[in-house]
Amino acid sequence: MVRIITLIGLNGAGKSTTGDIVAQVLRKSGYKVDIRPLARPLKLLAHKYCDLNKHENRFLLEEFAEELRYLFGHDIFVNLVLENSSELDYIVVPDMRFIEEFNLFLVNAQSVDIIECARNVETTVDDRCRLERLKSFGIPIIATLDCDRSELVTNLYAVVSQIDEKNASHR
Repeated sequence: MVRIITLIGLNGAGKSTTGDIVAQVLRKSGYKVDIRPLARPLKLLAHKYCDLNKHENRFLLEEFAEELRYLFGHDIFVNLVLENSSELDYIVVPDMRFIEEFNLFLVNAQSVDIIECARNVETTVDDRCRLERLKSFGIPIIATLDCDRSELVTNLYAVVSQIDEKNASHR
């Protein structure tokens, strides 16, 4: 069963960059890793059929995602992330936003580790509330990182090592 490393944080806090580095570190350690944003299928559909991108109208994309969840179930994006993952050791998910996603990963993955990207950026009140609501459920955050890119790489090696040791002890 695949292990999940997911990133949480405000829009623009560096989740995608951090996810890329996490995947690089894991690959250097010999693991089979894929980066699978929950929003990837949504963005592909929106761009192809609605000519939307995330920078033009985030609100419409969020509404579109809600409609897809309503039509196909709240697990649609998690199921797409987990699809065809049997050959992987890890999936890095750089955009977990809801407690339901975390709970679905817990049920369907060997382990779920969360890294918070805590860089303070200008964003909306809704974005801040969403993050605080997610954290209010007591999700187990393995690391909180608020640093520049040079420190980020060093810190992520230590975090990935910690995750690897934890997972090794649970085998």
